[in-house]
Amino acid sequence: MLTEIKLRNFKCFQDIAFNLRPLTVLTGINGMGKSSLIQAILLLRQSGKPPIRKLLLNGSLFSLGYGQDLLYEFAPDDSNIVLAVKENEKRSWIFEFAYEKDGRVLERIERTKNEQRKGILWSDNFYYMTAERTGPRKLFSMLSENPLNPIGNSGEYCEALLNEYGSKKCSSPLCRNDFSDNSILSQTEAWLSALGQPVRLHIDTSRDTDSVGLTFSFLRDRIWSNNYRASNVGFGLTYVLPVFVSCLVAEKGGLIIIENPEAHLHPKGQALLGSFLARAAQSGVQIIIETHSDHILNGIRIAVKKGYIKASNTAVHFFRHDPEKLCSFSETPEIDSNGRINIWPEGFFDEWEKSLLELL
Repeated sequence: MLTEIKLRNFKCFQDIAFNLRPLTVLTGINGMGKSSLIQAILLLRQSGKPPIRKLLLNGSLFSLGYGQDLLYEFAPDDSNIVLAVKENEKRSWIFEFAYEKDGRVLERIERTKNEQRKGILWSDNFYYMTAERTGPRKLFSMLSENPLNPIGNSGEYCEALLNEYGSKKCSSPLCRNDFSDNSILSQTEAWLSALGQPVRLHIDTSRDTDSVGLTFSFLRDRIWSNNYRASNVGFGLTYVLPVFVSCLVAEKGGLIIIENPEAHLHPKGQALLGSFLARAAQSGVQIIIETHSDHILNGIRIAVKKGYIKASNTAVHFFRHDPEKLCSFSETPEIDSNGRINIWPEGFFDEWEKSLLELL
């Protein structure tokens, strides 16, 4: 498990460290660095396995541009960029790269002696989804063109993964008791059904077109409906599907990064998803999410109170701007065993109370 990431002269960060837990929540107003932290992880992964000698600013996971897009704005041009990663207490890496304004590849200064060559960040058990996921389609791709991310950056290979792994058994902590079948496909249907109404997924493959077809049917008045194309169902189910599938498919010890998992979901569904992500993290998969949803956060808090995840296995980073140092930093509200949060900084999910005061 990744336990810490340090960044120096990286985008909006001058010099900062983030502690990571099995479930880490990144939140804060727009433009404060949440995505930048995720991008640091993606840059290291797409630059190859250790010993990394070059930082690839443009690759299959993320395209940043040039060196000038990477360097902290107020750092001197002769500054180096440092990305450091710690995994448990046994493995750590320090990557220092020479800044080059117009470079699309940055050279590493020097490699530490006896550098570890294996780590969760470079394993095959890795899944990442950007906020802009693939919406409803008539057909989805069967073939993955991104070996670094089997589900696809936009979740575009989700249906193919479900077709391949649907009959396999999922981790017991994620299995809903109201479904006797604990296959990945059935449990995916179970969690989708919990969002609103009972649903079944129907997958058809075509080798001639290397595509996967996905249709939905719904239980209404004890009768299953006709099969509906994904394009006729709406965005919510298709958008959340790769979130469920990645967590159900991932093996223990894996890493999942999700931007805005709540997209296109109603409040009840967002809270349920927060609880699901907490259970997935407790089952042994490390999850990092970037979210603007207080419902996601409250779902996690309730999961802590119900014992689905230990409070010590959660971390919350609230990103803010430091007007004196002219860089971003984070505050770390903590969730206790009752789901309560110890501090509520200005701007930390307090808009509901502010709006209510305006209305009174």
